[in-house]
Amino acid sequence: METTKKALRLKLLERRKFIHKNLLSIQDLYYENLRTKTFPLLKENIPPRSRIISGFYPIGSEIDCKFILSLFKQQSYIICLPVVIGKDQPLIFREWDGEEKSLVEGMYRIKVPNSENPIRVPDVIITPLVGFDLNLYRIGYGGGYYDRTFKAFPNSLRIGLGYSEQLVEELPVEENDVKLHVIVTEEGAIK
Repeated sequence: METTKKALRLKLLERRKFIHKNLLSIQDLYYENLRTKTFPLLKENIPPRSRIISGFYPIGSEIDCKFILSLFKQQSYIICLPVVIGKDQPLIFREWDGEEKSLVEGMYRIKVPNSENPIRVPDVIITPLVGFDLNLYRIGYGGGYYDRTFKAFPNSLRIGLGYSEQLVEELPVEENDVKLHVIVTEEGAIK
């Protein structure tokens, strides 16, 4: 099954790269759509009591979740970014002030908040998607970090954030794969 997943992952990464490049070609429209379509869909699917939101620092062709997080910050949410602390470990979440200059390079060269920033337990974990299906399963880069994290934070709402074109009919599911609660794309929310 891992060979099938690996081949699918590569195909989906190429698809996402193509989608992202085309959408970013009209940058003003890209960010306007994030502000007027994607962000309201995320807010609609977050319980009112939620105050701590974790997103992700976008890598390559991932949706610009930094921009989404800035919109949450403007509405007085506490925002966090995930931090890899070790192989085969769940992620931790450090509070972020929303400023690019306050980030440092973490494992895998991913930008993360400074180690002096408080560790938080997010009410909501927004996760990137390489691909997803209508059963609310996602495929990521294959390291299992988010699946381990979802198990470590069972009370956090799990939201996948991606492009509608990343939808596949059905993903191969393994024992350690954890379902999302919601998937949000520019086209709508899947529950």
